[in-house]
Amino acid sequence: MRALLLALALCCVGARAADDAEFEAARRGFVARPEGQIKAEDGRVVWDFADYAFVQGEPPPTVDAKLWRHARLNNEIGLFKVTDSPAGAIWQLRGFDLANLTLVEGQTGWIVIDTLSSRETAAAAMAFARRHLGDKPVSAVIFTHSHVDHFGGALGVATAEEVAQRKIPVVASAGFMEEATSENILVGTAM
Repeated sequence: MRALLLALALCCVGARAADDAEFEAARRGFVARPEGQIKAEDGRVVWDFADYAFVQGEPPPTVDAKLWRHARLNNEIGLFKVTDSPAGAIWQLRGFDLANLTLVEGQTGWIVIDTLSSRETAAAAMAFARRHLGDKPVSAVIFTHSHVDHFGGALGVATAEEVAQRKIPVVASAGFMEEATSENILVGTAM
């Protein structure tokens, strides 16, 4: 154990040095932070915003300081304004799930990029955004790729009925269904 602790300390020299630039970049555009838990209809906790609070502060000697720092950067959660333009702002909801949900302010509503892993987390992210940005309809949904944390929450963003009635475009790459099937059903939890 002593050798492991020494190796971890030596490999991470400099990683503990305060470099606030990346933390400042991660916090840029911060609007609001969610609290509490996201629950399913049956009361089961789907996501707890406090689950990763333990990564604040210095890492224990048994943890690679660079990985600890990376986890701290990933724990900058909430609603963030990424950029503003005459065409519309871009916002991100971080820390509601494994992936980020991105909102592009379109002329007729929100263009949603990646819908998180579950209906519950996506619905909570959209409700949080609407509470802070106003109640706009979803005008399009884009899946960047076929990992479940980027499309699994689609029904929390817009119901199948809304998509059909309002003709909301849902955009995915060619072969998306085949990839989603092979990665998420055949390979399973490894993805």
